[in-house]
Amino acid sequence: MVKDHKLLKTILWPVVLTIGLVLALFIGGANLSNTTSVNAANAYDISGWQGYINNQQAGQLKHEVNFMILKAEQGGLVTDNQFNHNAYEMQKNNIPYGAYDYSVYANPAQASAEAKALYQRAPQANFYVNDSEENLAGSQYNASTQAWANEIHQITTKPAILYSGSYFMNTHTTPQTRNAYDGLWVAQYGPEPNLPYHYDLWQYTDSHYSPALRERVDASVFPDGANKPMSFWTGKNVTKRQAKMQIASDSNAQPKIRRTRSARKVIKKQVVKTNYRRNNRRSRAKITYNPNYYRSKRVHLLQVTGRHGINLYTLKGKFIGHVNPNVVLTVVKYITVYHKRTGYMTKAVGIHHGHLDLFTSNKKLVTKY
Repeated sequence: MVKDHKLLKTILWPVVLTIGLVLALFIGGANLSNTTSVNAANAYDISGWQGYINNQQAGQLKHEVNFMILKAEQGGLVTDNQFNHNAYEMQKNNIPYGAYDYSVYANPAQASAEAKALYQRAPQANFYVNDSEENLAGSQYNASTQAWANEIHQITTKPAILYSGSYFMNTHTTPQTRNAYDGLWVAQYGPEPNLPYHYDLWQYTDSHYSPALRERVDASVFPDGANKPMSFWTGKNVTKRQAKMQIASDSNAQPKIRRTRSARKVIKKQVVKTNYRRNNRRSRAKITYNPNYYRSKRVHLLQVTGRHGINLYTLKGKFIGHVNPNVVLTVVKYITVYHKRTGYMTKAVGIHHGHLDLFTSNKKLVTKY
């Protein structure tokens, strides 16, 4: 019996060690997985299902994500019951946040009303999301979804974002609809979506564990190739009033008109000298504006119609980006610049992605919106 007992020990001991080692690796791996996943998100999106966020939780969220996305409404009539409280906690703890509308519009008029209601419910949000997951508008879906974005752009300079699952986005939205928004947020659980168009935020799971909230939530990250700066999601956006004040205080905002000898002939054609006195001033030259360019103060929105889009420049003339056709740009001011080859031209100073840009107001490339 003793020999048999020792023999049994000799046989079982390596087996016990092996099982223990496997369990240790499994538990350790699970803990490691949880540890690495804590900060594996740029943003959480939450609604009334997660309940109230208290001050302590909000303070911890600052160390888990860059920004939050809060549900504000379902359609224009139903407010999320936790939004006002949670938005207050975000502001109190200096956590940037966007607000989203679970859209239920059936036509363009309803879509515009929903977007307007969202802004009124969340005027302090950094961006506004159209959570479009079902088509209740039938053949008017794309026109309605574009109307939603256009309404946001008319109200504010903050970004309008379109959210949907990758399959729904592919099968229901047109390029014109996607281009009407400042950014796209795509949901697909599993591998990172490989889509035929650019998108800016990827909701990769609905079961990310948040230590601050002590529950699993929807989480999103920036996909490979994302080119929006963090300030697009979190930065303070420039309002029209602030933009005008910024232009007035910026000595470089309005380029000086150059009058060189080589351009004298062009200047003579473009400038009509008129002699008149006003408040005992000396006679001065009056610029003849090219009618092929928009410059009226009443034109506040320009839609890109050029087949290849238009370029964006800084106020000092440095190229910074490109805008595709059908995008609507907000105009703050028109300025006149001089070019040796084309003479005087009117340029628009507008807001795109929250900062001031310079772009053409040529009627062949843009149209009044």
